[in-house]
Amino acid sequence: MEQTAHNDIKVTDSVAWSETELVGMRWLHLTGTRGAVFHLLGRLAATRIHDVMNEMPERKPLSQWFKSKKGEQSFASLLAESMKSHPQEMFELQELADGANIDPNILFEANLRGDVGSADGTGCSDVAFKDGQSAFAAHNEDGAPNLRGKMLFLTLSILGEPTATVQWYPGFLPCNSHIATSAGLVWGINHIQVDHPAAAEGRHFAAMALERVEGFDQARQFLDSARTAGGFSYNIGEMKTGRLLTAEVAQGQSLVQEIDNEQLSWHTNHLLHLPSAIDTSDTSSDAADSLGLRSESLERGSYLSHLDPPIQGKNDAQWYLDLLGDKPLPCGVRRFAQNNDPLMTLVTTVCDLLNETVTLKSYDNKVQTLSFDEYVKVSERTAMEAAIKHS
Repeated sequence: MEQTAHNDIKVTDSVAWSETELVGMRWLHLTGTRGAVFHLLGRLAATRIHDVMNEMPERKPLSQWFKSKKGEQSFASLLAESMKSHPQEMFELQELADGANIDPNILFEANLRGDVGSADGTGCSDVAFKDGQSAFAAHNEDGAPNLRGKMLFLTLSILGEPTATVQWYPGFLPCNSHIATSAGLVWGINHIQVDHPAAAEGRHFAAMALERVEGFDQARQFLDSARTAGGFSYNIGEMKTGRLLTAEVAQGQSLVQEIDNEQLSWHTNHLLHLPSAIDTSDTSSDAADSLGLRSESLERGSYLSHLDPPIQGKNDAQWYLDLLGDKPLPCGVRRFAQNNDPLMTLVTTVCDLLNETVTLKSYDNKVQTLSFDEYVKVSERTAMEAAIKHS
């Protein structure tokens, strides 16, 4: 049952929701209880979920592998380990599948694709820097060109938990891109290819659980203890304080480091701190060829490693937009799906931690700056909770 509340807020099945646009892309906001929110999200995004799953270049070989004896054993082990550590996140993905009327195994296989050791491409760059007077954390969300028009901004306000705004790939848990939460945290996530995954939980379920933490120190503690089969790097900033950290969580190991003043920190899609033997392969496959090889990540990393930090007084949002959202290699790290590079930069995000703003640049060069509170929908969440009570 759907009711219309004030300010374009609708209430459907006890979930308040709204739909707007940000840099020309669809922006959904849902508020309510966990199961109801994810079920309705599946319904609202069903077409995009089916389209993204059907167009994944790795879908067919991944599905075939999961049907093999080894694949069946791996799938069962990953589900069991993930259920032990993250039953809430497993439940969310199940509800998303039910709402979208799609076989849940399709979504579970997609969300576990980076935990089985298959070549899974590259994508995304992060840069962070603070100098005592300013602090920035910036992220490029790189994906396949066919995701234009399918990726969207998603804000989830689960009752009793921080609100999270995510750049969302429909069908995946909303956790594997750029995230901002009302706890004052922002972070970018980068894929790390793991050749021989650990017997541990799926990385997406751990990444989703991170969105529940209430502050910077809790995030650090969470990542210190995280143990996942596959790998992600996390690059986290805290609004107001300007604190920054970088973390690598891969193959049952983790390493978390806080970033000091005048230390230009960056990450692409290979390990910098954990043992490099974890991710040394550059195996060609249909999926990897469609999503990028490790050597491409090394090239972006080489460019970023030779950068001079911004000079004092020039550490501003434009510096990061120019670096991440303008030119491709060898003059920048924006990706255009050209010259044998299969991916493109879908969104560039620059977070000014001390001034509490978020600047976004879309793949078609639309730029918009919002206050942090606007980006995580603080006022609208309050209105939505009131709308639910009066529905």
